Amino acid sequence: MEWCARPLRVCAGASLRPGSSWWAYRARFERVNEKPRPDYLARLRVVDAYLRHQLDQIGRWIAEEERKVAAAEARRPPPPPPDWLIERGIGVGRPPMYVHVGDCHMARGMRRGVDQAQARRALAEGVEACSHCRPDTALGIVE
Repeated sequence: MEWCARPLRVCAGASLRPGSSWWAYRARFERVNEKPRPDYLARLRVVDAYLRHQLDQIGRWIAEEERKVAAAEARRPPPPPPDWLIERGIGVGRPPMYVHVGDCHMARGMRRGVDQAQARRALAEGVEACSHCRPDTALGIVE
C-alpha cells in the first residue's frame, strides 16, 4: 500500500474497507506524523524575557549617555551674562519697566537679555533706567 506525505491521505489503489491494512496503519500513521505542537505560551514567555532584557539594556545605555551629557554640561562654564537687561512688569502685556546693565544686582523677576541697540531704543521710548547701575550713562545717553 502506498501512502502520501500528508496525514490521513491514501494514495491511488489503496483500499478503504474496515478490514484492510489501511485501517491497521491509521492509528500508527497519526501518531508518527502528527508531531506535538510546542507550547506556544512558553515560546512567547521566552521571547518576552529576551525583549525585556534588551529593553533593560537599552535603558542602561540611555542612562549612561545622560550621565555623560550631564557631566559635560557640568564641565562647561555658564554663559556670560548679557550686556543689557530689560526688566518686565507683571500683567497681560508685561510692559518693560527698567533697563539694567547686564550684571546689575537689582535686576530680578521677569527679565531678558538684549543687545545695545535694543537697550538704547527702550530708553528712548521712555523705559526707566535703573538708578543703581545707570545704563543710560553707560550707553552715553544724557538727558
